[in-house]
Amino acid sequence: MKNLVTAILATLAVSACSKAPDNPVDITQIKTQSASKREIISLNQNWRFYKYDDTASADELIYDVRPKVKHFKDDKDADSKPTDAVKVKADKAILKPWILPTGNAFLADPAKRHKRPAGNPGGDFKFVQHDFNDSAWQQVNLPHDWAISGPFYQGENPEVGGGMGRLPSPGIAWYRKDLTINKSDLNKKIYLDIEGAMSYSMVWLNGNLVGGWPFGYQGKIIL
Repeated sequence: MKNLVTAILATLAVSACSKAPDNPVDITQIKTQSASKREIISLNQNWRFYKYDDTASADELIYDVRPKVKHFKDDKDADSKPTDAVKVKADKAILKPWILPTGNAFLADPAKRHKRPAGNPGGDFKFVQHDFNDSAWQQVNLPHDWAISGPFYQGENPEVGGGMGRLPSPGIAWYRKDLTINKSDLNKKIYLDIEGAMSYSMVWLNGNLVGGWPFGYQGKIIL
């Protein structure tokens, strides 16, 4: 039984969906010493990566609408928000209501927990389909940082200033990977642990939106 993991469609630094190249991870080949023990399997190898050339050409699967950055200051702090006070109105469907329930385990008060709406946003998008051909996408291993390869921003008042090293971190991208899971695992609990995908990440599994996380410095576990 194959499971398509579309992991981390993110907006600032990393996003994901993935089908393994020619050799998908075969979990059936990994044996545990005891059925009662927890097994941790690394899925860091052989992902497929695709980053849009610019946000104008990106898909409309967005976590939430954000104000456009209009002012740049090269010596600003890395975490400063020059348009923080600007309020904008969404002109696209946002996926935030489907993502917020991922964090319910952190809310002690049940009354404050989020209820997932009906529907499966993005389920018909081509990148999350099991038969999508991603062979032309870049092959990468995780952890992966698309900004570190550059090129550095040049000139006065760049989009990313000195506080962030002038690296091209903004953008939207996908990571994809295929997994093979043995039928003997049908009655077991399997968790997908995503560690620090930066940021506004959203995860599809077999074409189904299963969760996400808006922040990049906290891992998340998807059931």
